[in-house]
Amino acid sequence: RSGLAARVTQSPESVAVTTRTKTVTLPSIAADAVRQLHSGKDCAVGDLTGLDDQDAIVVVRRLLREGLVVARS
Repeated sequence: RSGLAARVTQSPESVAVTTRTKTVTLPSIAADAVRQLHSGKDCAVGDLTGLDDQDAIVVVRRLLREGLVVARS
């Protein structure tokens, strides 16, 4: 999301996106996709690195719900 200051950290089990007010933790399988989204470049859900379509949808829905990404039409 433009203007959002977030830090991405990874452990063997998970990847975390941390802002001033919250931390969202996802399974480590989502790490490459989270870093791709963190780059700020537009991408399609199905193009997220390292995830099949179903996993990509779950990750993006969670990040949308948490207000960390925005949808583009």
